Amino acid sequence: MPISTDKLNVFTKTIITIHYKDHELFDTFLHEWEYKINKKDKKIEELYLFNINQDIIITHKFDKDQQHKYYQYFEDIGII
Repeated sequence: MPISTDKLNVFTKTIITIHYKDHELFDTFLHEWEYKINKKDKKIEELYLFNINQDIIITHKFDKDQQHKYYQYFEDIGII
């Protein structure tokens, strides 16, 4: 069974592939990303995609239903 970070990587790469596979920085996005996590309200608000210089290129906002669902998933796999 994969460890938590492996599951998080698969989860993130799936989101990036679905939404940004045609973007010129797609391959960079697969390796340069970060989540905005709101622990107080228990939600994953955004996914930031960076270029190779660590500049935020895209801010992917999750809808309200996804924010809480994804937070629960992060808890379930031991990220939070």
